[in-house]
Parts: sequence; C-alpha cells; structure tokens
Amino acid sequence: MKKYLIFFFCFFFSLHARPPKLLFLGIVNKEKKANIQYLESSLSDAILKKLQDRFVFTLCPESEWKPLAKENNFFKEEWDQKSVALNLGLMLRQDVVISGSYRVQGMDTPNPQVVVFVRVIHTRTKKVVSEKTMRAFINNKIWDAVNYISNQIAKEAAKALPNKNEYNPSLAEMFSDPIFEKPSVFLGTGYQYFHANYGNRIRQIFPTLTAGIKAYMPILHDSLLSGFSISYHREKVNLYENISGIQVRSSVYQARFLFLWEFALWPRWFVLPQVSTGIVLRDISVSGFVSDSFSTTPELSFAGGIEVQYQFKRVFRVGLLLRSNSFLESQKVFFGQEALLQAQYDI
Repeated sequence: MKKYLIFFFCFFFSLHARPPKLLFLGIVNKEKKANIQYLESSLSDAILKKLQDRFVFTLCPESEWKPLAKENNFFKEEWDQKSVALNLGLMLRQDVVISGSYRVQGMDTPNPQVVVFVRVIHTRTKKVVSEKTMRAFINNKIWDAVNYISNQIAKEAAKALPNKNEYNPSLAEMFSDPIFEKPSVFLGTGYQYFHANYGNRIRQIFPTLTAGIKAYMPILHDSLLSGFSISYHREKVNLYENISGIQVRSSVYQARFLFLWEFALWPRWFVLPQVSTGIVLRDISVSGFVSDSFSTTPELSFAGGIEVQYQFKRVFRVGLLLRSNSFLESQKVFFGQEALLQAQYDI
C-alpha cells in the first residue's frame, strides 16, 4: 500500500509541478518611426533570448495571443499598457506578462537616445512586479546598448520568474493556485437511447435537456475541470399499455458531478474527455380511471464520454458531446447512449 501512495504522490506532483507560464508581448515601436523600426525585433529577440537562458517558464506562442489581441481590438501600440497586458494575460491564463515599448529622443541632435520602458505583471495577483525605464545612445555601439538593456530587463524579470539553477517547486508553491478559476455555464439538448433491457418499460429514444456550470481547477492541473449539471427528460412507460384508459408517464431528473480534461487541438478546437457520477430521480404520474403520482428510489448513475468544442469568440463555444451512461436500479445495471449539442459561455 505504501508503494502505491508514493507512486500516486509522485505522479500528482509531476502533473502539477509546472513552470510558470509567460506571455511576452515584445517591445513595440511606440512612435512608429520607420528609421528605428529595426530596434523592435532586435530588442524583443535579445530580451527573450536572455529570459530563455536564465529562467524556467512556458512561453505563450504568438499564434495564440496575437489573434486574441486582434479579436479584442488590442492594437499593437497599446500592448505596453497595463490594462491591455493584464487582460490578455488573464484571458490566456498566464502567470506572468512582460511588455514594453521604446521611443527616440533628440533624433535631430548629434546624440539621439532610445528610451525603453518595460513592465512585468503577475497576473494572478494583478500586481505590477516591476517597471523600469532605460536609456541608451543610438550610435555605432547600439548593439552593446541592446545587450545592456536586455540584461537589465532580465534582472527585473527575476522578481517573477524562477532561475534555472534554483528551480525546485515546493508544496507551498504547488498549492498556491486557486481551487477554481474561469467558470463557464453551458446549455445542451439532444437525445438519449436505452438498450432493450431497459426499454422494455420505456420508449427507447427520447429528447433531453441539460444545463450546468464548470470551472478549471488550477490547484490540481491547468487542464482539469470539474462541474455540476442537471438533466431532464420525460419517459412514456409501457408497463400498463395493455390496460385501456391508463397512461403512465415519468419525469426524470438527473444530477451529475463532472470531471473533464481539456486538450487543445488547434487554436479554436478542443477535445474534452470526461467522466461523471450522480443520481437519478423519477416522478411518475398515472392518469386515466385513477390519478396518482409518486417518486421512485434514487438511482445511481455513472457515465463517460468525450466532447469536441469549437470556439467562436474567447467566451463562447459550441460542442458535440457523446456519452455512455449506466444506471444502477434495484441491483441491476442498465446502459444507454447520449448525444448532445451544447453551447458554453465563459462568465
């Protein structure tokens, strides 16, 4: 038993002990002057190289954050603003955001200077870790100046990023993340199908509605979600179909606890394998010669499935969920399948 506990702890630690996620927005040419445009890529590349040499982090790719910035009308000349950088970091669930810009002073003088401004933000606390302004002359030693500036920015980044030689995440750091983050609500409709061993007393195919809420659980893993949903459908019971004048119908309510794991296939496509467990309650009504209603004993339910989602906007997704259900009723297990079209909105 002890070996299994050690294995589980090591496996869990390896999943959660991840390096911080960095969103680097580069150093933008604030004045858009063509004769100093070359400094934009030179400064950005030099700074990023210094960061990668010294620190441990997972870099957010440009293919992910640039479309989001365009979608939200965050223009390039605004990337150095605190509100823009922080919002992008929060939407992309990054830990640290580094952004900046540069201007040129005295361009018409014999000794023009480049003025570089950089800001480091910790997104979870929404606090500015560091702000620094540096100056350098634009002359034949400009590349020495670029190297100096990148070194200074790397020193400021050390306040938010772990050093490669010292990175050893502790238990306190592991559990410093919030329990729940980025909740979303969803609504779905579709059909359920029951196998013959369950359909001998109900119609085998019927429409169903579902609604629920889910959220990421960064305290365990960034890709893990948990949630709660409620489903509803009506069943036509065939048990008394040979008795003329009597109709029996059942309203079925199902409450589930959900656990999901999110995989990003492409920038807008996601796959979410999931498992769930819950209870099923039935309200049965009898009408005809006699009228009555009663509730059955709650049934246990278990399910596993997979959902494919497409993201229209950053806060809106649609998906197709295919799920296999099992129900435990009177010490018997019944099986069925479910197909749902769902819409999701991030709160």
